[in-house]
Amino acid sequence: MRITTTTAKVTYILAWVIVGLGLNVLLLRLGATRWPQYLITSAYTGATLIVGVRTFRGHDELLTPPRAWWRATGGWVSSLGAGTLFAALGATCWWATATGALPSTTPFTNPLVAASCLAAAAYYIHSGWRLARHGDVAIGAGHDRDGAHERHP
Repeated sequence: MRITTTTAKVTYILAWVIVGLGLNVLLLRLGATRWPQYLITSAYTGATLIVGVRTFRGHDELLTPPRAWWRATGGWVSSLGAGTLFAALGATCWWATATGALPSTTPFTNPLVAASCLAAAAYYIHSGWRLARHGDVAIGAGHDRDGAHERHP
């Protein structure tokens, strides 16, 4: 399965957020204490992020070969943009957790979500840096899985 259209990507992300918030509310109503709730919602977030990274494809990417492990998006701009958004979300979560500025029933006061967002930010920024360094090359069509140009004798 590959997600290639902007509409499908936006739908995936919206569903991810809505289901995640619903899961958080359900766990709170079932009486889950903080750490079990943190672990379950963080596992959901991590799994959804991994599926998205592996299935989203840029318009110039081949659909068949798997991506290099470090390639998070179709291009360096989207990788750096996602990295910036995850960094902002992670910083917000850390701030909310540390200061108690938001009620503890919100997903923004989950320290595992904060750490996960900051780890995702580092991954996306690293991906963007490598994509920019390699010139945003597509996988396949004369390039190997690490983005380097293949040498032909």
